[in-house]
Amino acid sequence: MFFIGLFFKYILFSYDEIDYKEFDYSKEDSVFLTSGKNAVDKAFSPNLKEKTVDYKQELLDFSDNEKGYEKQLKELPDPLSINLNEADIDALKSLPGIGSKTAENIIALRISKGGFNSLDELMEVKGIGPIKFNAIKKYLFIE
Repeated sequence: MFFIGLFFKYILFSYDEIDYKEFDYSKEDSVFLTSGKNAVDKAFSPNLKEKTVDYKQELLDFSDNEKGYEKQLKELPDPLSINLNEADIDALKSLPGIGSKTAENIIALRISKGGFNSLDELMEVKGIGPIKFNAIKKYLFIE
């Protein structure tokens, strides 16, 4: 098979007849670079006025309140303050990374199991992986 490929490559298809052209765009590039950015902008959009902006100042002026939302920081509970077998949705939502849906899933799993025997059983809840579990386990205990 190898020799058949060599036969087709070197005997039947001779690449010596192909002419390769080289293009030199240095002249066009130099014209473009010397024309400057403003000339190119005006050529494509002549109705635009040139806008001068102090980008550093605009960057410093951004704040969350101007965008229409406020940061909602959770007040974290005390360590070992939430009994996992008795906690309601609001207590579970106070944990870092736990929202209302995950809190509902925790309560549903607790009801289906008849209560948790170990904190490790939280890993069965959809949305709680090893990283989130390690972040919340210091706030939980089981009675």
